Amino acid sequence: MTRRTLATLSLLVTVLSLGAFAQARPTYKSALATFVGAPLPKKLNDCRTCHTPAPSDDASQVNGRTLNVFGQRLRKALPELRAAKKRAGISNRLEAVADDDSDGDGASNLLELLVGRFPGDSADTPSREEQEKARDAVASFRRARSRE
Repeated sequence: MTRRTLATLSLLVTVLSLGAFAQARPTYKSALATFVGAPLPKKLNDCRTCHTPAPSDDASQVNGRTLNVFGQRLRKALPELRAAKKRAGISNRLEAVADDDSDGDGASNLLELLVGRFPGDSADTPSREEQEKARDAVASFRRARSRE
């Protein structure tokens, strides 16, 4: 092969692999966006919604992370739903824990998700104003879900 052909192939492989990396979006993030509805608050399009922060500044290092209390609650909902002979996909688990307050900060998981707060971080609590505004959003969310 010529040097030019090798360079072209190398560039093509690099571009294709970067495209796949850029397109890779974890299933759970996608399910969360679908559950909450468009648009998902930008802050929540992050692994820290369910996981503890990475030990380094590299946000791509998910494998070494552990689940925060919200992520643990989602995991615990899986066998609970299966035992009840209900669907146990991530959207079903999100629905099952929506009214819980996983981090104990006084706001439900659903309310925190709708206002763009981490439901697994008690230090990331919605303000009173955010909670009051979100009550309407929660009611609208519930009405829309009941029609599905």
